[in-house]
Amino acid sequence: MFRFYDAVERWSEIEPHLADEEFQRVLTEDFNKLTLGRWGVRFPTPDKPWPGDWEDFGGEARTEDDGPWLGPEGEYRKLVKNLACFFLVNCNLRLATLVLPGRKWRIVLSRFHSTVYDGHDLLFDLTGLALYGDPDLAWEYAFGMGRQLPVGAYFPVKFAPPYERKPYRRGVR
Repeated sequence: MFRFYDAVERWSEIEPHLADEEFQRVLTEDFNKLTLGRWGVRFPTPDKPWPGDWEDFGGEARTEDDGPWLGPEGEYRKLVKNLACFFLVNCNLRLATLVLPGRKWRIVLSRFHSTVYDGHDLLFDLTGLALYGDPDLAWEYAFGMGRQLPVGAYFPVKFAPPYERKPYRRGVR
C-alpha cells in the first residue's frame, strides 16, 4: 500500500523550493528536451513558464488516454503535463530531496510511467497524483517490469521526437 506526498495540503512546503537553482536547472534542461524536440520551441517562454502551461500545446489532439485527470486540483498541477512524466521525474526527485531530505529517494520507472519513491511507502509523484489520484496505480505503472535507479540518481532524459500531425484518412485505422 503506497501513499502520495500530499502536494495539495503541503504546497507551502514545496513552493519555496521552486526557486532552488538545481531544481530550476533540472526542470529547464529536461522539459526543454520535450518542448524543443517535439515542437521546436524552447522552455520556458514568457507565457508558458511552467510545464502545466504546455498542456494541449502544439495542436496535439487529446485522446481517451489523456484523461480525465483523477487527482485533486491544486497549485502543484503547474508542475504537471500529461504524457511528460519522463521529462519531469528528475525535478520531482530534486523537490523530494529538498522537501523531505531525510529519505532515500530514488526514481522508479518502466516504459509506461516514472515516479519518485522513498524505499518504503511514499511516492513524490506530482504527475501520478494529478493523473491517477491513486498511488498504487502510479506504482504499478512505474514498477511493472520496470527498474529502480540508485538513490539520488537522475534519469538520463533524451529529446522527444518531433510531433507530426498525421492526416486523417477515411477508412484507415
